[in-house]
Amino acid sequence: RGNYLDVIENVSASGANRVLASGRCPPDAAISVVKNKIEKEGYMTELYILDSAFNVIGVVDEFISLIWTRRYYDCGSYELYLPAERFELLEQGEYLYRAETQEAALIERRAFERDENGGGRAIASGRMLEALLARRTIPALTELSGNAETVLRTLVSDNAITPEARRIDALELGDESGVGGEVSVQLLGENLLEAIYSICAEQELSARISLDYLTNRLRFIVWQGLDRTMSQTANSWAIFSDDFENISSSGYERDETDWFNFAYVHGVAADDSEVEVTVDNRGEGEALRELYVDAKVVKQKVDGAVMSLDDFKALLRQEGLEALAEYAPVDAVDGCIGGGGSLVYGQDFGLGDLCEYVDHEVGIAAQGRITEVTETFENNAVTVEAVLGEGALNIMQKIKRREKVRK
Repeated sequence: RGNYLDVIENVSASGANRVLASGRCPPDAAISVVKNKIEKEGYMTELYILDSAFNVIGVVDEFISLIWTRRYYDCGSYELYLPAERFELLEQGEYLYRAETQEAALIERRAFERDENGGGRAIASGRMLEALLARRTIPALTELSGNAETVLRTLVSDNAITPEARRIDALELGDESGVGGEVSVQLLGENLLEAIYSICAEQELSARISLDYLTNRLRFIVWQGLDRTMSQTANSWAIFSDDFENISSSGYERDETDWFNFAYVHGVAADDSEVEVTVDNRGEGEALRELYVDAKVVKQKVDGAVMSLDDFKALLRQEGLEALAEYAPVDAVDGCIGGGGSLVYGQDFGLGDLCEYVDHEVGIAAQGRITEVTETFENNAVTVEAVLGEGALNIMQKIKRREKVRK
């Protein structure tokens, strides 16, 4: 992928579609938001209400609406609207289980609403099972280096599985996926779930807790979406373009307001001397945009042992990389993908997959992961909406990000 995207043919033998486009490709950055809307008539989902021991206490085969949102770099969530008489069932339940996808979520909020005509409805909402990890913190100074997946599994094991007093019931480590590069982290006091997704975002990974309904066990896994871009041949391509009639009413915007590409990371060594490392993420020809990262909470001395200066600098560099990753430019692709196209959610693309967006009329070619998928079940139909890229930060996310960088 260079300054111009100029492939373009139709390879019918392999079923791969390629489109001709020209124009400048945006540099690697956060790409947001392509929305994919697909409507299927006559399709509903069956839900089970489970108690704290995962026993079925009720079946929900009819409901007013269900909004089920999966996220790649954050915990997913849902909202369920039921007839008023099902409120008592919601009060008794702890988990919501989707049979056809084998997914489960926590019932964290229960509510009852009555309208002006005397009608009522029961409401349940909550987050996916990964939210269980938000109930744990990292209370001891923890220093880990190595493969990202191994680091993430160790964090969960040390803070939610191995210590008997802090163990999350039924939670265990699932199979390894063999994903992720090298990381170095030093953590103290962070929320466990936030720490996990922070590492995942820097490595383009995700984490999931699944419920094995037959054994009543919860399994934590680290995973990565598929590469469906035109630069590879292992997987079928997923290209959203008006040429394929799978996208309509699209727009593009590049926001460089909070973009930094060079970090000065300051830490304090075991002898109280100042240590500085720099992280240069500039692309060819990019102007310098500097960021200061106060990393004094990173310690060279851990449990009485002093790490080498090189290892300490590696930790500081990791702090700088994570900070710059949160301050990347945002290339926003905003549009709706029509259901008449050839791409089918769950078959041709899914959550976490790296996909392409092309609009050759204005010379836009961009790549981004499917970072969010929302299924809305209502009126005996389901609408699927997918987001390509990370989207614009809301004000609370910006405040949180700046607190992390400026400590």
